[in-house]
Amino acid sequence: MNQVIRRTAVLLLSLGLLGAGALGLASTANAARAIDSAPMASDGVRYFAYLTPKGVPAVLDTWTEKTNLIRGAKDCQPLDIGGGRVLLTCGKADKDHMRITRTASARGGMARKLPHNKSGFWFSIGKYWVEGNVPCTGTGGCLGGRAYVNWRTGAIDSPGGIPDDFDRANLDRVKLRYQSPPFVPAGFENSWKVCWNGDVFVTDNGRIRVWKNRHSSMVIGKGGVLKYECDNYQGLGVGSNRVTWNRGPVIHEYNVASGMSYRRRLKKPTRIVPVRDGAVIAMKNRDGRVHDHYRVRFIALP
Repeated sequence: MNQVIRRTAVLLLSLGLLGAGALGLASTANAARAIDSAPMASDGVRYFAYLTPKGVPAVLDTWTEKTNLIRGAKDCQPLDIGGGRVLLTCGKADKDHMRITRTASARGGMARKLPHNKSGFWFSIGKYWVEGNVPCTGTGGCLGGRAYVNWRTGAIDSPGGIPDDFDRANLDRVKLRYQSPPFVPAGFENSWKVCWNGDVFVTDNGRIRVWKNRHSSMVIGKGGVLKYECDNYQGLGVGSNRVTWNRGPVIHEYNVASGMSYRRRLKKPTRIVPVRDGAVIAMKNRDGRVHDHYRVRFIALP
């Protein structure tokens, strides 16, 4: 009980550092403004990418709490982060509904096109490879199957199998290798209601469950927040031994390693994305005519 009290006190103190500005009452110096014209991408560990109101992609480094702007990425939107790289989709879509794809370091710097401007619908990135689908030849943009392009060389590969984690599974080696998940929860083999990161499995089919193995699970909250597959646009996120979700203005966190839970009511609807040392919260600042505006803030969680 004493351990729980101490941990809770630390968490309340860290959340107190949000200040009035993060609650939408005043401006704070270290809170970033963002718009939601694109998914707010994260690697679930360190980096969180968003689009500034001026239309420039930026990356929040939650380990240093510094923001890095990406140059040469005007009219680009962040899609994913992996292997220390940000995947960006840029410009207007062509007749086949494809846009220019660029990558950039999560530490900032100049964005670069995929070598030879490889066409495809790319949506995930690792240290060496970008994953997506290639268009069918001469058929106006239909999908020709899952493919991987090496963003350093432009080489394309279409091996079988799907990695479960792009930094481990692994788009970080010169040759693609795959790691199958250690298990898939019983009854969820073909379900979209599953999130996982590393060895942490979470399902949301009426209730949010954390799975120890294929047949053993524990309910950690009321479900219905995961509409389809897990991504940064969903109300449920998994990363670095944390499960986070928000239901309207209430944020929830469950620490898989310690078994502790936390919840807090905030004044405005939020998106919450777990990282190694806490979570990034995007609080709606105002409704725009075209895009909603958010205030992005990192908070430490035990």
